[in-house]
Amino acid sequence: MKISVCITSYNQEHYLIEAIESVLSQSIQPGEIIIVDDCSTDGSQEIISAYAVRYPNLIKPFYHERNCGIARTRTKALEAVTGDFVTYLDGDDRFLPHKLDRELRSLLRDPRAQIACSNYHYINAVGTRIGIWADAGEPVPQGNVFVRVFARDYPKGSLFRNELVDYEAWKKVGFYDESLDLFEDYDMRIRLTKQLRTVYCDELLTEYRRHKTGLSRSRAAKKLEAFEYIYRKNRPLLDDLNAAQKREVKRKVGKWMARFSGFAAKEAKQSKISNSAVKEWITYQAKKAKYQLALY
Repeated sequence: MKISVCITSYNQEHYLIEAIESVLSQSIQPGEIIIVDDCSTDGSQEIISAYAVRYPNLIKPFYHERNCGIARTRTKALEAVTGDFVTYLDGDDRFLPHKLDRELRSLLRDPRAQIACSNYHYINAVGTRIGIWADAGEPVPQGNVFVRVFARDYPKGSLFRNELVDYEAWKKVGFYDESLDLFEDYDMRIRLTKQLRTVYCDELLTEYRRHKTGLSRSRAAKKLEAFEYIYRKNRPLLDDLNAAQKREVKRKVGKWMARFSGFAAKEAKQSKISNSAVKEWITYQAKKAKYQLALY
């Protein structure tokens, strides 16, 4: 069984060595490590090139000549995969040593499953562990998890990360939506889990870095726009669900949209007073009320 690992890189010079070393240090070696750099302007490309020279039969580097965004960068990496299974890592995160081994074993034990995921640590900018995704005893869904994924009904409202996936199955579903620069992973997991079954490995196998340059710094209005787009796009996938499942997805997604609408209204209120700011505030307050009632 050949495992491909995709690493995406963009101006993460201070973390990239840790990310690459965490893959090289796996208890079972991957068949290939594909690194796609999205036109970094720091020293990231030099780091990648040095590793490619040291491991010419293992590391495959690609360098964008212009910044294309995370969705295109991830898809570029996936298009280069030659393995049976694939997983991925952002250039500021880290795998723990048994990540590939444990998740592959989980997939092989359940022949119906084509996605394996596991628990993960949250770390801060300097790499100190600051929390855990699924706390002890907190159930994580397995099997047909499409409804739970669409509703984001997972620990802390966050979905699984760095999943190991049957590559041929992923290709049939299709890769990332390149029109998205926020929540592209949420959209991808909605589509993946509609078609594929999931198995959960109850071990802490990844470290996910949270810092000020991440998604949390994006404006609430942009988050709301992305969420609205993802819901409209994927709503037809709900058609074959029963009424209770549809209501549950609608209610949970509505709560997320109301939350982002409230944050967007607050941002508009705090911005410089102008007619446009007032209009923005009114718009997002109306959207908040609408989504609280899940009337969409």
